[in-house]
Amino acid sequence: MIGRISCCIHGECVMTRTNRPKAQHYVPQFYLRNFATKNRKHYSIRCFDKSTGKAFTSNVKNVSQQNYFYDFKLENGEEASIEELLSRVETNSKPALSRLLEKPTRECLEQNKYVLTNFVYIQEMRSLVFRENYIEMITSLNSRFKQKLNIDSPILEVPTQNDAKEFQAMFLIEETEEVTRILGKMKWVLFHNETNKPFWTSDNPIFHHNINISNSHGNYGLLCPGVQLFFPLSPALALIICDPLAYGKIPNEIFADEEDVEFQNRGQIVSSKQYLFASEGDFSLAKMLLEKRPKLSDPNRLRYRFR
Repeated sequence: MIGRISCCIHGECVMTRTNRPKAQHYVPQFYLRNFATKNRKHYSIRCFDKSTGKAFTSNVKNVSQQNYFYDFKLENGEEASIEELLSRVETNSKPALSRLLEKPTRECLEQNKYVLTNFVYIQEMRSLVFRENYIEMITSLNSRFKQKLNIDSPILEVPTQNDAKEFQAMFLIEETEEVTRILGKMKWVLFHNETNKPFWTSDNPIFHHNINISNSHGNYGLLCPGVQLFFPLSPALALIICDPLAYGKIPNEIFADEEDVEFQNRGQIVSSKQYLFASEGDFSLAKMLLEKRPKLSDPNRLRYRFR
């Protein structure tokens, strides 16, 4: 078990027992509604399950969530959760994102960039994939040590699910200032989509890309030369956050063609754990790519490996 996390951030208590919802979303509902259709009482979103190859329609409140996803126990047995902390982040982020979608201009982006930077960071770190990557990293390190040192017993203790929840909470709290500082210094580009094909999103909506080929896993970090982050905000708008040295001269606003939209949607297919989400029900691109790369259909596929 990792050490006890700080119980406060900016004076706000992390541990709480007050009316936490049972269903806790790792992709916010207010964000997913941008890709959904509003019905009388709820928002419906088109979904694609990569593991089964089936498309379906669901209520936004029923996707990208697990029961008590952010609740865990500290070493001393106390119950803790960051669900209410994340709810406050969402409350602050929702108006900023709405303003940008209503007026997708460079001026509006700059006016709301501070809040959006925090939103991007939180979304990166709150996901199910981030938590699983932590466990995979420890497992992969143990495997590497075993090979290099010719030992049988693991050097590092493999974290339990509760350990991983606590690590995720600690990372979200303690690294916010540093990571948002890095994100804020990167190049931010508005990626407009006026084609007939919508941007998709997923259960892990921020995907990393790098044109620089690397033989190691570590080519997608925020400080890696050439790194790009793609984050769809709606079917018609996405953010590109990229290395300011490599891409400093590209325009602040780019209009996507159909090939660009396909590239972004392919990124969602690759980065997602299991589910894709869209405003329309045509997932033929996903079916085609999964036929060529069937390992992407496995939600438990290995993502983290040291070479």
